[in-house]
Amino acid sequence: MLTVDFIIKKTMRDNRNSFLIPLSIALFVLITLDSFASADHDESIVIQKACGISGSVCSKKSFESKQIERFFTKVSRKNDDLNLKTISGPPIILSNKKANQESRKVYWFLTYFQQIKYFLVQVRGWEGTSYLIINASTGDIHSLLGIPIISKDLKRFAVASIDLEAGYIPNRIAIYQFFDNSIKKEWSKDGMTP
Repeated sequence: MLTVDFIIKKTMRDNRNSFLIPLSIALFVLITLDSFASADHDESIVIQKACGISGSVCSKKSFESKQIERFFTKVSRKNDDLNLKTISGPPIILSNKKANQESRKVYWFLTYFQQIKYFLVQVRGWEGTSYLIINASTGDIHSLLGIPIISKDLKRFAVASIDLEAGYIPNRIAIYQFFDNSIKKEWSKDGMTP
């Protein structure tokens, strides 16, 4: 039986010059978990392709406007405030802090996963990018280092982070499980370099 560690070691040995290795592994692992397609899995792949590895494409007003238009019953923006409507309870309001210093945070809405009921938001800081996956039912917020790729069975997601130059974030691949209306990290591997 192939294990995740075996797949990673073999991929790293065979492809030393590819910076896409963690993402390729994450996709391989998740695609092989289940053979049935799901809308949220497809949406996570679309967002990953649209945003690219750095996520810079997603932090544009035109991209966010199109996504808010798609999910207008769930999300709205008024100036610097991103308003996420929870299923029960108060809305979550993420307010941009546009200071020209380390405290800078700008929130960009990426998508709403309708089947699993989670929002995905990009956070652009003074240096670096992170992502928030927000439970629309409970309002729980989890910070991620990359865009999640959701498994076809909607039970897990993988995140790959790559920072080969500045070193602000680890080179990491992690697999999370949706667990009792929450998220639990199942596995992660740091220090992956080409």
